[in-house]
Parts: sequence; structure tokens; C-alpha cells
Amino acid sequence: MNKSLVLIAAAYFLANTAYADSAWYMGVAGGSGEVEVVGHERGPDVRKVMNKTGLGITTLSAGEKDGTNVWKVFTGYQINNHFAIEASYQDLGHTSGHFTATVTQNGTTSTLSGKLDSEYQAASTSLLGQWSFNEWVGVFGRVGMHYWEHEFSVKGSNAQGVSVNKTEKDNGFDYLFGGGLSANLADNISVRAEWERFHGIEDEDGIDIKTVSVVYRF
Repeated sequence: MNKSLVLIAAAYFLANTAYADSAWYMGVAGGSGEVEVVGHERGPDVRKVMNKTGLGITTLSAGEKDGTNVWKVFTGYQINNHFAIEASYQDLGHTSGHFTATVTQNGTTSTLSGKLDSEYQAASTSLLGQWSFNEWVGVFGRVGMHYWEHEFSVKGSNAQGVSVNKTEKDNGFDYLFGGGLSANLADNISVRAEWERFHGIEDEDGIDIKTVSVVYRF
């Protein structure tokens, strides 16, 4: 993921050169995600993969689950009391599903069924706006950009010797936004509860994630 490394390096350079008087921090987070592909219908994707293998398709049904388990690691730089910048790597999890198709190969028609799997990840940079109710509790919002990757696998076989085992990959850049609550547990340790939208993954609404983070300030 070379583009991801470029994003993180750029965030590091900006923070180190422009905001040298501010505080560094880092954190880890875990939670759940929801893939916002409409209906999570996979028919067009499976058809595209099978067409590349030379299989003719008469009928096809395919779908995946929406939910994922996610985690992320991040580092940030506190510009002042109200703004910070962050660079993150997000494992956006994976979803699975099944397909059933009527296929033709060498003039023979048969039913082919199998498994689908999607894996997602992203690297991002973002700007945080923060406001504190008191010295312990506050709220924040974020906007930024992310580079995402999606890996889609189709595997199946039948008694007639027809099989498919192929993985397709796609990627892109898009925007993200989110917000949440933060609470200080000590001078250098805080926790966050946050919602984020990684827009544009698979050229659709993307992936929503809900996480709880632990943040350590140096």
C-alpha cells in the first residue's frame, strides 16, 4: 500500500514542520463496521469475475453480509486546544456471502455455487475540531481524505468439474467525516467513542464504523 505510506508520511511532515510546539499522541481503536453497498447485492461483481474465466451465465443470485469487525491505529499532533491532525491505518474488516449460478461451459449447463468474501482497508489523514465541556469531557468532529483498498474473492465448484477461484482488487481516494465524545482518564490518557464514514469505497456510500479508542499523549 505505497499510497497509504505517502499519506502517513505527508501528515508526519506537516505536523513536524508547521506545528512544532504542539503535543504528539497515538492510539488504538476497535469496533464494528457496516458496508454501505446498496443491498450488498453482488450479482454484477460475480458476473464480471465469471465472464473473465470464460463461463457463460444464464441465472445468478449473489449477496454478502453488511457487518464487519474493525480496528485502527493512529497518531496525531495537537495544534492547539481546538484543532489536531491525525494519520491512521484502518482495517475495515471483511464480509462473506454466497452465490448460485446456472453456467455453461463447453456446451454443458450446470449449477455452480460457492462462497464470496470481501476485505477492506484504508489509510487516512484528517483534521479534528475539538471542544471541551470541562477538563474531563469534550466532543470532536473530523474531516479528511482516505485511500481505500477492496479485495473481492469468488470460490466455487460442482460435481461436473466446473470451478471458479478468482480474486479481484480495486482501490481509490475519497473523503471521510465523523465525530464523537472524548473523556480524559488521566493527564496523558483518554478514551473516545466515535462514528466515521469512509465515503466512496466501491464507488458507493462506503463504510460506516463505530469504535472505542484509547489515546496516549506523550
